[in-house]
Amino acid sequence: MSNPFRYRMYDGREVETTSADDRVKKVKGFSLDQCNSALSLPGLQKSVERAVHTRLRSLGVMHLK
Repeated sequence: MSNPFRYRMYDGREVETTSADDRVKKVKGFSLDQCNSALSLPGLQKSVERAVHTRLRSLGVMHLK
């Protein structure tokens, strides 16, 4: 799975959102696959993990790992 917080800039550089606040904001638009990818990342901030679980519930996923 790829890191859903990593993306390409207009000039082709690859960058990653690292602050918890920015990651929580990005999670609000994640798909199910992106949520699962985020949860598999080592060292994921607790606030981001909670945001991912909230997003999963909004997507209709009730049984979380």
